[in-house]
Amino acid sequence: MTERVFFQEIETRFGWSIFSWNDTGLFSFILPQRTQEEARARFEKQCRAWGKHLERKTANPFGIEEDLGAYFAGREVHFSFYPFSLEGYTPFTRQVLEYIASLPYGVLTNYGAIARAIGHPHSFRAVGRALGRNRLPLLIPCHRVIARESLGGYGEGLRYKVLLLSLELHSARA
Repeated sequence: MTERVFFQEIETRFGWSIFSWNDTGLFSFILPQRTQEEARARFEKQCRAWGKHLERKTANPFGIEEDLGAYFAGREVHFSFYPFSLEGYTPFTRQVLEYIASLPYGVLTNYGAIARAIGHPHSFRAVGRALGRNRLPLLIPCHRVIARESLGGYGEGLRYKVLLLSLELHSARA
C-alpha cells in the first residue's frame, strides 16, 4: 500500500509555499515562490521521486501557518519542536538533519563544525551532500550552514539563503 502524504498551500509575505506531512510528521516544505502555480510545479517535481499518494488538505494538525507568517515577518521562530518525518534518509543524513534542526535561530555554523559535532570529523563534504537532500528547508535550517570562507551552497538557490539569513540576522540584532 502506498503511504499518503498530505499537503497544504500557504500564502506568505514572499509568495506561495507548500508544506506536506504524513502520519509521523512534517515531510517537505517548498520555500515561497512568486505564484501558486510555481509552488505547485516545484512540489509536483519533488513528489514524482517519492512514490507517495498525495492528498490536499485545507487544515493541518500542526498549526504551522502562524509560525511561518511570523518567521517571514522577521520575528524569531523556532521550528525544532515540530515533528519531522525523516524517512527515506540514510542514517548519516538523518544524523546531520537532526543536528541542524537543533541549531538556534540566527546562529551560523559550517560544514566542518557539523562533521566534528556528529563524530565524523573528515566528512564535511558528506555533510554538504546530506544538507542538499533536506526536504524541509527553513524548518530544518540548512541555510544556517556556511562554508569556511563563503556562504557555501544552497539547494534552493543562494538568493533564498541570503533572504533567510537576512531575516534572522536582522531580527537577532533588533
